[in-house]
Amino acid sequence: RKSRLLEAFVALLDRLTRTTPALLCIDDLHDADPATLELLQYVMHAASSMPLWVVVTVRVGAASQKLRLLMSWLEQADLAATLAPGPLDGAQTRALIEARLATRASAELVTLLAERARGLPLFLHAALAQLEQSGDLLMVDDVAYPAKGADATLPVGLRGWIDASFARLPAPARGVVELLAVAGQSLSWAVLARAGDLGEPALLDALADLRARDFIVEHVDGAAPAYHLTQPLARDAIHDRLTETARRQI
Repeated sequence: RKSRLLEAFVALLDRLTRTTPALLCIDDLHDADPATLELLQYVMHAASSMPLWVVVTVRVGAASQKLRLLMSWLEQADLAATLAPGPLDGAQTRALIEARLATRASAELVTLLAERARGLPLFLHAALAQLEQSGDLLMVDDVAYPAKGADATLPVGLRGWIDASFARLPAPARGVVELLAVAGQSLSWAVLARAGDLGEPALLDALADLRARDFIVEHVDGAAPAYHLTQPLARDAIHDRLTETARRQI
């Protein structure tokens, strides 16, 4: 059954690419299950002669051993290449702001957001959303400006964004994040349920909320799901904000 499914998917791609090239995009491949990784490996090998581009995004720190082995195999077989984009420069920051707002951005706005987002598109989008929600984004002659004092409403640097995002979490979700930060490793559902002292509905809600906010990654460890924090820096920042007494209690 599995082989028929793999062959059917490749046959579909073959039909799609007979008349025109195609692009297959897979986001957050680090969240993929083993079956999806197997499908990707089969597709990359079988479709190497097709006019098909496959683009995937991977958070390297969250990649499983199986995914790392697959990436290495694809590169060695000359079927893939890894690109590691750096932070946005000034021109790229301006372009992203103006694309997001559909208007021109002032030099003051570009400078403020470049400083606070540190070239990270995720934080740039978050900063723009925060300026819009707080009313600190002004339009003058179709040009976007930050309001006076807007810099005081935006966190500084990655740890600032982590602290601000953590503070906005509901209490049960914050408790789960603190458990994962202190553990420094993946924790199973059973361990979170026991250590977090949450009932099943509350834990389900907390995990769903954290996944939606991209705070945690879920993966299958044996027969049960397990969870770890998405960003190592988030783990370090939240761990460091806890006192030693609090860590021991957790």
